[in-house]
Amino acid sequence: MDQRRQNQLDGAAALIALQELLRLVISEMCYDPDPEKCRQRISRVEEAAVNGITGRRHFPQASEEDEEYTKESASALVSKIMASIQP
Repeated sequence: MDQRRQNQLDGAAALIALQELLRLVISEMCYDPDPEKCRQRISRVEEAAVNGITGRRHFPQASEEDEEYTKESASALVSKIMASIQP
């Protein structure tokens, strides 16, 4: 395996590890014996994260199209992580 490919795979592995750690931390933070309360907490965290992503400009030098794509992609990832947490 060449160094470039190894670096790409290391980057992908780091993202997977961070995503899993976030999922576990958020699930512990949102846990409640009452499944409905747990779902409400998960929903509030997701909403706050998506609002934080979409509510400000992250890359002032990027084109509007690139900025919008990045926000949509990040928001979709937040929703994917939150949907993976079961009360």
